[in-house]
Amino acid sequence: MKPQHHIIYLLSLLLLLLSGCVSDSLTTQPVTLSFSTDTLRLGDVWTGELSPTATLRVYNPASKGVTLSAVEVVGADADGVVLNIDGSSTFSPLDIRGSDSIFILAAVNLSSPGSVDAALRLTVNGQVSQLPISATAVEAQTLTSPHFARSATLSGNVRIFGELTVGEGAELTLAPGTTLWMHSGAGITLSPLSSLTSEATPEQPVVIRGDRTGFVAADIPYTVMSGQWRGITLASHSSLSATCLSVLNPEQGIALGEEATARLVNCRVSNSAASLITLAPGSSLLAAGCEFAEAADALLSFDDASAELYRCTLANNYLFAIPSSTLLAGTPREFTATASIIYSPGAELLPGFGGTFGQCLFGSKGSDDTSFISCLWATDPMFMLDLTTYTFDYRLDPASPARLQIGSEAVACGGAPGGCDYLVNPVRSAGKTKNYQLTTDRHGTPAPPIPPLGAYN
Repeated sequence: MKPQHHIIYLLSLLLLLLSGCVSDSLTTQPVTLSFSTDTLRLGDVWTGELSPTATLRVYNPASKGVTLSAVEVVGADADGVVLNIDGSSTFSPLDIRGSDSIFILAAVNLSSPGSVDAALRLTVNGQVSQLPISATAVEAQTLTSPHFARSATLSGNVRIFGELTVGEGAELTLAPGTTLWMHSGAGITLSPLSSLTSEATPEQPVVIRGDRTGFVAADIPYTVMSGQWRGITLASHSSLSATCLSVLNPEQGIALGEEATARLVNCRVSNSAASLITLAPGSSLLAAGCEFAEAADALLSFDDASAELYRCTLANNYLFAIPSSTLLAGTPREFTATASIIYSPGAELLPGFGGTFGQCLFGSKGSDDTSFISCLWATDPMFMLDLTTYTFDYRLDPASPARLQIGSEAVACGGAPGGCDYLVNPVRSAGKTKNYQLTTDRHGTPAPPIPPLGAYN
């Protein structure tokens, strides 16, 4: 029997020691609680709708337990804040054990647009710990399957359900400062001979994006998620003309039908769950100062179509899968890229891709020939990316090699009033001279006398 007594004694001693590691006693001393974030962020929310829920963790840093005696929301918009505290929608005093934590879920429902005025206030032993709440209520016009048989203009915040269609021969204009918030499954279709126009500015850009607001987790905004809405389809002989337009997080970005045209200046097309831009036979793309980035498939996919890129940035750090294609894919009818950055962790283009590249930067190894003129090879452009925080910023570090003038075909800068007039001639043998007015990038940063490669100054 003695061995059994020894075993029981040892087990009892072990349990006693383990129970002593966690104190159930309460302190009456003031304790300042800590939070999992410095601000409870709810992002953009729709007026009159309950926002997505944000999760907050509240920590007791003391070695002893504390009693949370009060949880309240203060501020002019306090009545619009909804809380769930440690699993309960109603609050009664509760204990937080030493070095332990509780969860608080929060959402808002605001009746008028603007920034929320509210803060979360918790009280322990007379000590108040306060956390600001951040949200912006957006009031939007709602359109369901709108069809524009005649030319029209949209402005402000517009929420789209279903398919937005521009009728044959009609023109839809997006005024500066407009945001189209596309619901899941929504899309934009341009009928034959129709057009979509957006001549915006860096101060008042136009954005087409998914309407899902809030955060995926903690401080990660939902905009990192691709495939939130269908995308833009241009039927045959239709056209897209835009300045300072952003097309974000579609299922498939922009699809150009046969003989369709797209002219994009200082635009951004980003984060597609398939290809970013597809070009059908006879279609054409002219892009200057544009960022094309993040796609599960190719950034630009050609089927006997044409494209001309000047000072564009093409990069792919797609989050949700290894991209299934090179940045440039397919068979172009004509292709020219000048003073552009074409950079990817994987292959940027396959051998034999038909086109001419003048003064372009590549991440892959290569060498100049008649199709690649004065290019930088195996070079890191030093983007200002931080993928650990989901920061997809393709502006250049001050020390970036893309800021250096390269080759004999340097970009010339004239003395045009208010800025520079860039005269670019990447292929002198073809006798082409293209004149682009890029006084700033899409952020409004002025171009230096010798502009860098890529979309950003």
